Amino acid sequence: MLRKVIKKTSSENSANGEEQQYLDLIRDILEEGKMECGRNGNTKCVFGAAMHFSLENATIPILTTKRVAWKTCLKELLWFIKGDTNNEHLQLQNVTIWNDNASREFLDSRGLTQLRENDLGPVYGHQWRHFNAKYTNCDDNYEGKGVDQLEYIIK
Repeated sequence: MLRKVIKKTSSENSANGEEQQYLDLIRDILEEGKMECGRNGNTKCVFGAAMHFSLENATIPILTTKRVAWKTCLKELLWFIKGDTNNEHLQLQNVTIWNDNASREFLDSRGLTQLRENDLGPVYGHQWRHFNAKYTNCDDNYEGKGVDQLEYIIK
């Protein structure tokens, strides 16, 4: 079943309109969400919900209703932009958010036995920078292979 779009609230024009949409979504998940077993365990979720934010004035909302580890987010984003898929490069920066997905146990459970531990396979960075390039391992050079979607968008 498709979920509702989080409706614009009367406070949307205020400084907390974005946060209110987030809080409404969290309430919806708690009240109406269903438990799903995913790659990272059990999650209570709703599908098809959406939030809408104006990007006027060159601003992107950072939610203040929860703690945001912005340094970790930035390090991960830069890792994606490089097209990297080697979790060791994140670990060297004390970023551990991909550790569970890079463990031998997890890789084997997904049939990714050809990948060494900490090789995440063709995750986001690879898709952004080398879409459709045949993935072999995180140590190979993919320069000039596949479609560089990030470069395409920038141009």
